[in-house]
This record gives sequence, structure tokens and C-alpha cells, in this order.
Amino acid sequence: DLVAAARDAGPHTVIAIGPPDLAGVALLASRTMVDGRPTAYVCTNETCAAGVCDAAALVGALREPVSGS
Repeated sequence: DLVAAARDAGPHTVIAIGPPDLAGVALLASRTMVDGRPTAYVCTNETCAAGVCDAAALVGALREPVSGS
């Protein structure tokens, strides 16, 4: 599951878990669920990759740097 995959994220990683747009949690602002499923976003500085919904995709996203646009 996404939480187990996120535990292996490594040092210097911040993980915020909660419903989309949770009041008072800036990291969740504008982060929506994909197809109504729990969704993880990997962000570097202020740039986030597309949301992923499965553990394997999250592990892959954590290994790749997020590129800015």
C-alpha cells in the first residue's frame, strides 16, 4: 500500500497524509485523489509529479527526481 511504500522514502523526506485540501496542511493543498483512490504526490521544492495510486508507482516516483516545468 502507499503508506508502506512511503516508509522507504529515505532521509530528508516529509510525508503528509490526509484528505485532499485538509485545513492547515499546506502540503495537501490542491492535491486531489485520482479516480477516487488514495493518491501520493512526490514533490521537490514546489514542483510535484503527477499523483500515483499504487505502491510500485510510488516507489518508482521516489527514486526519480521531480523535474520542474
